[in-house]
Amino acid sequence: MLGFADESVTIALITSDILRLPSLRIFVQPTEANGLRLDSEIMADMLHTVPISKIGKVLGMIDPFTQRKVDEALRLHLGL
Repeated sequence: MLGFADESVTIALITSDILRLPSLRIFVQPTEANGLRLDSEIMADMLHTVPISKIGKVLGMIDPFTQRKVDEALRLHLGL
């Protein structure tokens, strides 16, 4: 039997409602690789844990530079 941690994933929400909070919200412009259609922000301050079964197909991926910025924002927000 799998535990809850094995059946879920924590995600950072993405919004096109730009607030420009650079320490917690990472600005991302749309590209073919990331699958976004509008300028957006990855919200390190808006995390949700959801069942893996609720996750659909991959629509895109962020580049390594943006991922590092998200990692930094998550460390700040979570106090790690």
